[in-house]
Amino acid sequence: GTGTGYIPEILLPHYRNSLYMLNDIAPKMIEIVENKFLDRGNFKFHVGDIENDNFQDHNLIISNLALQWTNNLEKTLEKFYKKSNILAFSCLLDGTFKEWNNIVRNYNITSVIKKYPKEKVLISFLNKLNPKTYHFDSMEFQLTFPNNRSFIYYLKSLGANARNEVMPINILKSLIKEPDNEFTVTYKIFFGIMKRI
Repeated sequence: GTGTGYIPEILLPHYRNSLYMLNDIAPKMIEIVENKFLDRGNFKFHVGDIENDNFQDHNLIISNLALQWTNNLEKTLEKFYKKSNILAFSCLLDGTFKEWNNIVRNYNITSVIKKYPKEKVLISFLNKLNPKTYHFDSMEFQLTFPNNRSFIYYLKSLGANARNEVMPINILKSLIKEPDNEFTVTYKIFFGIMKRI
């Protein structure tokens, strides 16, 4: 999930001559990073689904806030752990957008936001991979929105509602029409760095 390529930009001053493979499921993102790193001969680009594509071994694999969109997080983490000397990643945790879940519960529907892993369950799984060394941490932060409408548009652009369930249109319209009441949503993020060898 390379997105617009800000992680390679951070790495380049320290690893100028390393080989980079940038992957994203969105062709538009790959187009952006291809243009950004056009003059660099040590970059390769791949449009693909990280969950289903077969990647080569790497010294370092980094994924920032992309893995939680997979259908099978544990299987995907294990695959990338086995394909890298070091795996560094972040993903959303259970409790993310809890305020929004409470709002939609008032309409007697369950959230259409994808369920994220519980921190203890995730750590338990990662420890079973027996990393040589590791560092796990989590952090909470909050974003404030002026109204429901702005948050709904934010969710749409983020892709955070990527589930099979769809919110009924009448409820969606009601949520958008609610008076402008500022509200804050919580992000819970897990960070993992695992050295395999």
